[in-house]
Amino acid sequence: MTRSIVPALLILTVVATVSAQQNRTSDGPLDPVRFHLDAVTDRTELTYEEGAAYYALLDHVRQVDPETLRRQAAAFLAEREQERPDLTRRQGAGFPTFVDMLQHPDAWRGEPVTLSGHSLRVDRYAAADNEFGISDLYEMWLVTDDSQGHPATVIFTDKPDDLPVGEELVDGIRVTGYFLKLHTYSSRDDKVRLAPMILAHTVRWRKPTPVQPPVPAWVAYVTIGVVCVVAIAVLWRVRGADRAARSRLMSDSNQFEPPRVDEADLASDDVFPAPPEA
Repeated sequence: MTRSIVPALLILTVVATVSAQQNRTSDGPLDPVRFHLDAVTDRTELTYEEGAAYYALLDHVRQVDPETLRRQAAAFLAEREQERPDLTRRQGAGFPTFVDMLQHPDAWRGEPVTLSGHSLRVDRYAAADNEFGISDLYEMWLVTDDSQGHPATVIFTDKPDDLPVGEELVDGIRVTGYFLKLHTYSSRDDKVRLAPMILAHTVRWRKPTPVQPPVPAWVAYVTIGVVCVVAIAVLWRVRGADRAARSRLMSDSNQFEPPRVDEADLASDDVFPAPPEA
């Protein structure tokens, strides 16, 4: 009897675990009650009341399969493109996700989104007390192609090892996370602006491939050195030839002799002739 119960309990435990994992990675929308999305408001700073939704989403996104999340983001983007064909026609260069999040944050709340662009800065700070054991957070200012220079705020829990922290331009950033809200922030021109807040597990960074020179560096240095030596030698020869030419001209001028005049001829000449007779 006892032997038959133990395997049954193990099977139930495995089924419960698999079911929980499937719920975490399901393709359906997030439960607004479970993730406290009803307490979130737009066009404000992050409030204390929104902390439950903030940390619940951060915990959830780090457990979701990345490929599943990217697939969900692509599917929801396709839905938005069908619902807003006017926005696509007006922009003329693909669907402007950033603009749509600014105009319709309610439609994006709790939905996955993929953004790509360049980072202006990355900050690290300690998380507030939470029930999920999240200790460190990273905040990135991400500028996308359709944001017209305005950044989205990306909050993530795990930083790639080679991603620099601080105010540094980093290109090739791609991130998939959940849209939480449209929050306000003070820009450097002392104006209050709006930015989408995206909660993610991590970001992907496609580092630029270093350009390899067509020839080894030492060959280039030797070539430059030889060219410089040849140029100096040619210049030296030209200046030497110029000095030799001037020297010959000076020598020829010193050898010039004025024409000789016979003194007898001078004596016979009337230097001051008399005026003609009238």
